[in-house]
Amino acid sequence: MKKLKYAGIGLLAVLLVLYGFLYLRYGGGSYYPDLSTDPVFGPDALEVVVTENEPLGNLALSRDGRLFYTIHPESRPDTRKVMEWVN
Repeated sequence: MKKLKYAGIGLLAVLLVLYGFLYLRYGGGSYYPDLSTDPVFGPDALEVVVTENEPLGNLALSRDGRLFYTIHPESRPDTRKVMEWVN
């Protein structure tokens, strides 16, 4: 019974030290300021270029106008890793 009591006290001490470390390392900070600004382009300037049944991950446009994209990994895509949108 004493061993269980000492183990519980030891576990509590470890948790308190861990909490103190995490608080000193990550806690007590200030709120991040809102850095958002007004949009550069209005909604009428936007154009739908790609529609896909799966959520898109990354989009990239090459200098010659080719559009490449990936399917988000959480969607569990098949063997395709990077695709190119043609026409």
